[in-house]
Amino acid sequence: MTSQIYLKDFDQVYDETYLDVLRFIVCNSININDVNDILQEVYMELFKILKKKNLDNINIKSYVISIAANKIKKYYSLIYKISKISLFTKDEYDIELIDKIKDDIDIERLIVNKNEWEKIWLYIKNKSKNIK
Repeated sequence: MTSQIYLKDFDQVYDETYLDVLRFIVCNSININDVNDILQEVYMELFKILKKKNLDNINIKSYVISIAANKIKKYYSLIYKISKISLFTKDEYDIELIDKIKDDIDIERLIVNKNEWEKIWLYIKNKSKNIK
């Protein structure tokens, strides 16, 4: 029963604020493709807040837009941090990050196998010409 009350409150706030929050996010986003992700995070946060406390005495539209502003800052600061990671940065032991990444690909073996397959294919092609 209580989840129905939260859902009803959420639906009402969502309907009242959606267009304004969407405009705010579109105007403040760097990439239009990020808008849906940020919008979803805003309303997920709002739903969590509605479950914890009563928001009757506040301007709900301003409140949701402030959540959106915080989500935009957080979203783009994370993207900025991730884009600044270099595979050639060194740790305290002077080892580059690229040297720490484990790989299971043996390039030499792949090249040798490819060479072998080409030899086998040529052998089969030439043998089939001689068979009558």
